[in-house]
Order: sequence, then C-alpha cells, then structure tokens
Amino acid sequence: LSPLSTFNPLNIALWEQYPRGLYEMVMEVRDRWGLPSIITENGVPDATNPETTRENLVRALSWLHRAQTDGAEVGGYFYWTLIDNYEWNHGMSLPFGLFAVDPLDETKARVARPFAAVFSEIAKDRSISKELQTEFPIE
Repeated sequence: LSPLSTFNPLNIALWEQYPRGLYEMVMEVRDRWGLPSIITENGVPDATNPETTRENLVRALSWLHRAQTDGAEVGGYFYWTLIDNYEWNHGMSLPFGLFAVDPLDETKARVARPFAAVFSEIAKDRSISKELQTEFPIE
C-alpha cells in the first residue's frame, strides 16, 4: 500500500487556522493598492471539532471588524460554502459547509451544523455579541 492509500484528510491539519491573517491581508490590500476587500471563501472543516469551527468563525469576523475599524474597506464576507460539496482532491471527505449533506442519502437532506446558528446570529445582528467576544477574544 502506498502512503496515499491510507490517507485520511480529517486526521491531519491541512492548513493553519490563523484568523488574524484575514486582518493582515485586508490591511495589506488597503495599504499597497488602496482597494477594498471581499472575502469569498473562509472556514475550516467541521467534522472533527465543531467548536473549533465556531471559534475560527467568530475570530475571523472579529479580525475583519478590527480591519474596518482601522480604516480598511471590507465589502463582504462569504463563509466557505453553504453546503458540503465535492472537492476535486478530497471528494466529499471535507465537511465544511454551513449545512451538512450526506452524499449517500438519496434525498440529500441538509442539516445545519451547530456553528451555522452563530453565523446566522452575527449576520442578522450585523455584530458580534459581547458574549462571543468574551468567549473568543482576538487579543
């Protein structure tokens, strides 16, 4: 067996979780080119630890708010994807949508992940609650 035949992408860290990186990039775009930013994909897989996904989401949005406070124009933020989908190099093994979809389920029913409620609350209120800011500080 080759090493790839036993590869399970959910058992390794495929990328670093660095929410402050959004702040740094938005500020770089502002400082270097004087342009607004739109975040079109941001998130982490949910399957192994939904709390990590919730934390990453709140901190990412908090850093984007900080960038706006510091003078950057952020024209929009889109979570990674609405529902789980097929990734060319991982198939359906990376569950990162706001809604879970079981590819083997004939109905393809969608089930909201726990952090979808947090995203909904933040979007509806257009702010991050004091409780979430206290739970997931960015400093």
